[in-house]
Amino acid sequence: MSQGAGTILESRLNVELNGRKASIPLRLRGGMPVFFSQSFGGGFPGGSSFFSGGFPPGFEGFADGGGGAPRGGPPQSDNTKYYKLLGIERDASEQEIKKAYRKAAIKNHPDKGGDPEKFKEISTAYEVLSDPEKRKIYDQHGEDALKEGMGEAGVDPFEIFNNIFGGGGGRPRQRKTQDVMHKLSVSLEELYCGSTKKMALNRHIADSQGRVTKKKEVLEVRIERGMDNGRKLVFKEKADEMPGSKAFCQSAARSLDKLAGCITGDVILIISQMQHPKFKRGGAHLTMEHELSLREALFGYEFAFTHLDKRQVIVTSPKGCITQPGSWVCVQGEGMPIKGNQFNKGNLFIHFTVKFPSPTEMEPDVWNKLAGLLPAPQRLKPHDEADEHVAKPCTETEMAKQIRASAQSASQGGDAATEDSESEHGHPFGGGGQQVQCQQQ
Repeated sequence: MSQGAGTILESRLNVELNGRKASIPLRLRGGMPVFFSQSFGGGFPGGSSFFSGGFPPGFEGFADGGGGAPRGGPPQSDNTKYYKLLGIERDASEQEIKKAYRKAAIKNHPDKGGDPEKFKEISTAYEVLSDPEKRKIYDQHGEDALKEGMGEAGVDPFEIFNNIFGGGGGRPRQRKTQDVMHKLSVSLEELYCGSTKKMALNRHIADSQGRVTKKKEVLEVRIERGMDNGRKLVFKEKADEMPGSKAFCQSAARSLDKLAGCITGDVILIISQMQHPKFKRGGAHLTMEHELSLREALFGYEFAFTHLDKRQVIVTSPKGCITQPGSWVCVQGEGMPIKGNQFNKGNLFIHFTVKFPSPTEMEPDVWNKLAGLLPAPQRLKPHDEADEHVAKPCTETEMAKQIRASAQSASQGGDAATEDSESEHGHPFGGGGQQVQCQQQ
């Protein structure tokens, strides 16, 4: 029975040579073989040596062991598609193929909004053209030859991408909607005592039909005692959803495997400690300022303050101790709770300043009596040519201002800033601020 030139017939070739038997699946088009299965690993073992008398008539084209159509035959399907996908010529080098793939893969990656199918096709094209043997099969016999078994065409596009760009692993990277970060202001009292805060968020939710709507959601945030400033609290998959996300897939009863595991991003809250009018925090410790009178500094002090948990704390000085201006004391166990060990706390450090009485607060005779009670200063023996000055009162702020003005003047190559300061305030340090108080004689 005659057959058309394009008709393909299925048959088998039974062979017994040198005591070996084999049944070879055979496909015929126009009486000529077009495909051998991989029963012999893609061709006849040993090439023509399998047939000691040479290949049977019509099989001479398989002498190269290729297991395909006779040599020199035309491609059975398109063999230009892969080159077009990468935008390269048919004689492109290995480096040109790799460079073209990198450019096309980045442009069409699903994480960048590209088409997943196009991304897969580009990966398949690179996988074939970068392999010399598969490229040879593709050039000679086209894409169908690879699909029929002349080469493996099924590829994992994400694995190829990771191998090229150093991503590692063999699994597709999960796509994820963008994480959302919020700063959560927390008072020092809340960090000391612990609390629960609520934070309202507006989220985009995807339903089973692919529609995206806005929804208000309230997060309950637990502030633990002693929690650190800058701590990040992560609420998993509470960011905006999109079609293809995990929540959407569950709603639509779709397969997560088929959608490459796109998941919803997280909401990340960053603890931002608010400033406190009295206390400053340093890890597990607290510091505070306290002003003493001259009498307290000389003869002892006792004072009370309200702590962060509303307790009254009383602090007294050791007996017989004189407190120097600018000195520090430590009150053990009155700092911040230590996270993970709620029964222990850090320390409280108190910095003292001493307020001296003004000249008008005491009568002149009291000053004279006080001067007689205190140790007399050592009398100086001035040199004949010594320079004598009367000190001008100034504050630390004014001193710092004058130093900055001098530095600026030096950088500009002049002393204009110093002159301006003197003319404006009447003296080198300007006016204002607390000054040394002088008793009227």
